[in-house]
Amino acid sequence: MTAQDKDFATLVLPLGVTCPLADLEALLQGALARNEADTCHAEPQQAQTVKVHGADVSVTLRLSDGADERHIRLEIAALDLPRETCQARLAGIVHALAAQLPVTHVIWLDTEVRLPADRFIEALSQELGEPAPVVTPIALRRIRPARRADRARPDAASYTAKLNELLPAVDKARAVSTANADARPDSPTKGHERVLRGALVHVADRAELTEMRSEAGIVPVEARLSTWAVSMTVATVSLPVAAPVMIYNLARGEDMRVASLAMGLAGLFLALDSSGAMASVLSSL
Repeated sequence: MTAQDKDFATLVLPLGVTCPLADLEALLQGALARNEADTCHAEPQQAQTVKVHGADVSVTLRLSDGADERHIRLEIAALDLPRETCQARLAGIVHALAAQLPVTHVIWLDTEVRLPADRFIEALSQELGEPAPVVTPIALRRIRPARRADRARPDAASYTAKLNELLPAVDKARAVSTANADARPDSPTKGHERVLRGALVHVADRAELTEMRSEAGIVPVEARLSTWAVSMTVATVSLPVAAPVMIYNLARGEDMRVASLAMGLAGLFLALDSSGAMASVLSSL
């Protein structure tokens, strides 16, 4: 890897976090010394920038503010080191800083993917051999009220005696309540329910059924068959008169009055034809 090649990572912090450059320089020197196992020195601080040099790598830290967050950008440059080794040292430095600062996300290299800081620290802790933070579950303890020392716990015999005293009184109160319920007149709601239930379960006779059907406009089967019989009779006498009646029966339902009127009209025409009056009327026209 040449001196011009650089790898970088970005730490994302909340905007309200204060990060003095002196503290960041101390954290960066400690992280670089831990990863290199060698001494390192820092350059004089510039505006929002800290540079730390080790034996064979140089790390630059730049602090910047975004719209609603703060960024710490780490750039590492090395001379005559493989790129994998340089990235491994950058990962160790990012792990050390993320463990000390309230970092929310880590942007690794140029992926532009925000990794959760806790997941990043946990994964690197396993790789670096450092123990990850373990959350110890809290066992809930059941709290029982303290028993008064002066109150003795009754035994089974005293419980039995107390029940024997209470049961007769309970039975007497229950009997009085039942008697009062039987003597009390029904409320209006109960009376309405009784009338409604009687109307629902009432068995209607034939006359009531016929009346309800006539009110609903339901024609009995016998009446419908009689209407069709009269219509067919009219058709045997005069088909032009019976055709409208049959169409009316199909469209509006069977009506005995219409069929009777059609039969009377057909009989009139038949009587006129048989008496010769129809021929005289037609000849006069």
